[in-house]
Amino acid sequence: AREMQGERVPLLAREGEAPRVRVRDDGATKASRWSRVAMMASGAVALGVVATHARSGVLSGPAEASLGLPVKVEEVVPHADQYKGPVFIHIPKNGGTSIELLAAYNGVRLGMCAATDPGNFEFEFGYKTIPGFNCNVWHRPPLPPAFRSNDGKEEYGVIADSFCMSRNPFDRLASQYRYKSSVDQNEAPPTCESFSDFVDEHLEKMDNNALLACLKRGVVSPAECQYHIRARLTRENKLSLDEIDDASSYGAEDCHFLPQTMYTRACETVFALEEYDASVAPFLEKALSLPPGTAASAEAESKKRAAAELGAEPSDAQKALEYLTTGDPAARAARAKADEAKAKAGTDGALSAAWAQHLDAKDRAAEDAEDAEDAEDA
Repeated sequence: AREMQGERVPLLAREGEAPRVRVRDDGATKASRWSRVAMMASGAVALGVVATHARSGVLSGPAEASLGLPVKVEEVVPHADQYKGPVFIHIPKNGGTSIELLAAYNGVRLGMCAATDPGNFEFEFGYKTIPGFNCNVWHRPPLPPAFRSNDGKEEYGVIADSFCMSRNPFDRLASQYRYKSSVDQNEAPPTCESFSDFVDEHLEKMDNNALLACLKRGVVSPAECQYHIRARLTRENKLSLDEIDDASSYGAEDCHFLPQTMYTRACETVFALEEYDASVAPFLEKALSLPPGTAASAEAESKKRAAAELGAEPSDAQKALEYLTTGDPAARAARAKADEAKAKAGTDGALSAAWAQHLDAKDRAAEDAEDAEDAEDA
């Protein structure tokens, strides 16, 4: 009775640590990058041969045997020997496509690269999603794995070995609108007023959606929300079947507006997109067996190249730029300390002769100004 009154913790909130629940068989050992690429290539060829025979209608028992397949195909465990990598939960507009393509290039299928079509993941490469969402399967919120606690209550854990990326909510909304505006400025004019109307329109749709309301209340299991809505509307007998389908589902903007908590609720490791190079890139390089720096963002690579052109490490270049633009004593001290360290290492501490002359000129100007003030005081 207390659960039916809504006292259960809702889906959109997670308090404290949640148990890890393994949702797939990860018995296969981790292979090297090139081994995984070879497995994907051979798998693609095999699937192409099977598809060709299937289209010609000659995939009988003998044909299966000639292809090296057992007659009872249902007993086969597809991709049992392929390393599946970590479970990536794709939160829309948070840089997920870049991660999926990086993994695919290195022989690991995540997110959209693990789907056979917009509605289904292939075999064990994905995860179960909450029923009722009709956006692309890799954009659907994951179904938190349920289990019974010691006292018999239904509890929810997180998907073992899963990771996802969160993002500043405003940046996420702005990214979605910029994309729409780049596709059609008549539909999405690049103005603040149009952006505000766009956000208000979709927030109102979400507030009035029965499926999202059920998930937010948390009175029934996430796996049962759509069923309960459909059953109630059917009993009321006021809507057609198509109208019931619309009322019990959600997929606006390919689920780009869904709260991030609907994804992080079942995610074991939640990264921040704003800290990609500091945390996500090293994680991906370890998980995918990549050389250091392979997963770095384009921005990080650009900064690294700029620093190399200046003849200094990024931190030194940043300090030197601060020195040049502000003349701050702390910045000068930091620059001098860095120069001293380089001198001890036997390297050239100065960024360039031109910059050194510029710094000397600024110092002389400052000293002249101080002398003038002393003269006036005298």
